[in-house]
Amino acid sequence: ALDKQGRLKLFGRTDDLCSVEGQLVSLEEIRLALLEHGAVEDAEVSLGQVTSSSAPGKDVALVARVVTRRKVSPERLAGHCASLLSLHKVPEQILLVDELT
Repeated sequence: ALDKQGRLKLFGRTDDLCSVEGQLVSLEEIRLALLEHGAVEDAEVSLGQVTSSSAPGKDVALVARVVTRRKVSPERLAGHCASLLSLHKVPEQILLVDELT
């Protein structure tokens, strides 16, 4: 929004917290949980568009992009997250990527 002087005013959070299913979630907390898995080299977590098959009834959900040291399935990483985090903090999609950009 623009103020009376024509300056752009940004509204919103300046931290990594977001609301998921009505609960405040730290994206960094989820990232750190992923990094605790021995196969994970790096990770980033964000809110993103998801396909209906991975998250029925949702348009936006937690998505993790993960760089691994060795082969590991997204399902195993989700199980790892579920063992450390509340269920609403487990990413709906875990994408294995070669590098984070």
